[in-house]
Amino acid sequence: MRITTWMTHQQRLANLQNTEMRLNKAQNQVSSGLKLERASDNPTGAVELLTIQTRLVEREQQGASIKGALPLMKATESSLGDISNALLSARNAALRAANTATGSDADRTALAAQIQAAQRTVLQQANMKVDQRYLYSGTKSDVQPFTGDPVTYAGNSSALKIDVTDGNPIEISVTGKQLLGSQSGSDLFANLKSLEQAVRAGDSAGIQAGIDKLDVDRNRVINLRGDMGSRLNYLEMAQEGIDKEVILLQTRQSDLRDVDLAEAIVTVKLAENGQQAALAMASKIGGMSLLDYLR
Repeated sequence: MRITTWMTHQQRLANLQNTEMRLNKAQNQVSSGLKLERASDNPTGAVELLTIQTRLVEREQQGASIKGALPLMKATESSLGDISNALLSARNAALRAANTATGSDADRTALAAQIQAAQRTVLQQANMKVDQRYLYSGTKSDVQPFTGDPVTYAGNSSALKIDVTDGNPIEISVTGKQLLGSQSGSDLFANLKSLEQAVRAGDSAGIQAGIDKLDVDRNRVINLRGDMGSRLNYLEMAQEGIDKEVILLQTRQSDLRDVDLAEAIVTVKLAENGQQAALAMASKIGGMSLLDYLR
């Protein structure tokens, strides 16, 4: 009989401990809002949660990079459009000058002034900045790219880049060297200046040569704008994809980690009832005598 009594007390103690553990766990989940606080709670889920958290950090960083790049890219695309329009205006003035090369000094001066105005517009656009970053300075984005007369370039040939596809960076800026045409031995500002001087002098050959160079310059600017527009569209689509992936990852993260509060409260109530029942049973068994067992 002593063995039976000992076993009964051990079972009673185990029941009390189990109900206490269930109650504590349920209460902790309600207070913390988490159902997975330690890896031991769900080892498989913990591994998946760690993978999700790593991926979330990567995608959120990439999304932030894109959001930071979009204003600069949109401003660059718009600026290249304005530069293209200014070059077209200069070309139209040069064409009129070519058709009236023998015109009056006043006519040539007026047409040269239009080309000079186009130069100022191009220079103004080439020195634009967004969010304290110059558009065309390359990675030296805090340095004004174009200064002086004749105009010189103070930036570098390295475009700004961001990583949006796990190790495949994309350029988000146009450098001043690309704008000038330095790679092909051209100089946009020098070409405009030479064209202006040829118009003032009534130099027909110089005007025609200037128009030819201007066509090359404008086509280059148009191509740069088209390329920037394509990259801009790509990044906007990439941003949409990242946003959707982040939502899916966050949903799965919540499924693994966060507790259903309403369900957890019900669990607490059930655990409390179980504990009270266990305590009541323990009290009843504890008060029984040997005669109670013999009845």
